[in-house]
Amino acid sequence: MNEIETLLTFVSGFRDFHDEKGFFRAVDTFVQKECQAKPIVVFSLPVGEKENWSIDHCRIVWNKSRIDKNEIDRDLLSKAIFNEQDGDDYQPLSHEGNEFYSFLLGQEGAQELYVLVEVKSGSPLSRFHGHFSKFLRSGFDNMERYKEVRRLQSLVHVDDVTGLYNQRKLYKDLDDAIERHNNDGESFYVLFIDIDHFKKVNDGHGHLVGTRLLVEVAKLMKRTLRETDLIYRYGGDEYVLILPAADDKVATMVGRRMLKAIKDHPFNIGKDTTKPMHLSVSIGLAGYPFDAKSRDDILDIADRMMYQAKESGRGRVCHAGELFES
Repeated sequence: MNEIETLLTFVSGFRDFHDEKGFFRAVDTFVQKECQAKPIVVFSLPVGEKENWSIDHCRIVWNKSRIDKNEIDRDLLSKAIFNEQDGDDYQPLSHEGNEFYSFLLGQEGAQELYVLVEVKSGSPLSRFHGHFSKFLRSGFDNMERYKEVRRLQSLVHVDDVTGLYNQRKLYKDLDDAIERHNNDGESFYVLFIDIDHFKKVNDGHGHLVGTRLLVEVAKLMKRTLRETDLIYRYGGDEYVLILPAADDKVATMVGRRMLKAIKDHPFNIGKDTTKPMHLSVSIGLAGYPFDAKSRDDILDIADRMMYQAKESGRGRVCHAGELFES
């Protein structure tokens, strides 16, 4: 396999890199193995700072040896920053008897990233540097686009008020949970949670306070859950939890713990912080496959159990007709 084929084989794997660390680690391995090079240095400067650059504005983004920016000669950094060479006729930079290759990799946010690599004399990199820098820039650019797509996709599943997952994500995760049960028999529980007398908060304190309350309740519930549990804002003052690999005892314990955590918590979000609000919630439980056989069924049953808890006095957990108070 010739050098260009080796390079093409390497860059064909770029689609598998979704973060900078994996990308730079792969480049490092390649240049050391194939190009007789030392570990690469990737450093950044703020966009627009090139003409007036200083070491204070420079940041080391990646180096396997964890080199400090002050260990790199400033004259070498300057040569790398102002190096305008590109293409296959590239001449390596000479610095204190050593040879270096450098190029602008791309932009990440408000930072421009540069690659600097020291090679041995006669390194194969001299024969395909133009292809090398071009492929790396393309791979990095594609990775940044992929990250942006992932970020935008995640926003589709996030409630813009509480920062929790939304209904769209809930439906997807319920489908996934049902598929896991079909594949390996893993059961799960759904908790449907509603803040008691929330309308009185909006009417008495205004919708701004009500919105703050939704956010604080969401934060409190997240702190109460296990790492594997999932929480969603269903709409209005309603929340839904999915408890993977749970039985009725675990679900009831989580529900009762949630009741107590919210009941005992002072919510200092009104105009008069010396008079904190105290809340309660009503919770309905439903298990899959014990109480329901479909996504819509389990949500409907948990919702009806929540309303049964309200009709039984609020501040309670209801599952299949059994009531549990905090």
